[in-house]
Amino acid sequence: MWILKGILVGTAIFVTGLLLYLAAFIWQNGSHYPKSGDRREEIGSDVFTLIRYFFLQSPLFYAALVAALLIGCSLVTL
Repeated sequence: MWILKGILVGTAIFVTGLLLYLAAFIWQNGSHYPKSGDRREEIGSDVFTLIRYFFLQSPLFYAALVAALLIGCSLVTL
């Protein structure tokens, strides 16, 4: 039972961190574009580019997933 609880806690930690990282990534890239006068320009991000960047081309994504699961399991066993 502690394995299931640890996986759930680790997944929650990982998803929270991923969402915060995505928000910071979008905010940082959106702040580099110049604003023209009083008119606000819409800045969009392609979802498929973000998925390709995070899931397929980043080994740190998988390392963070494993680390979050291990941290979740270790927190539950304490």
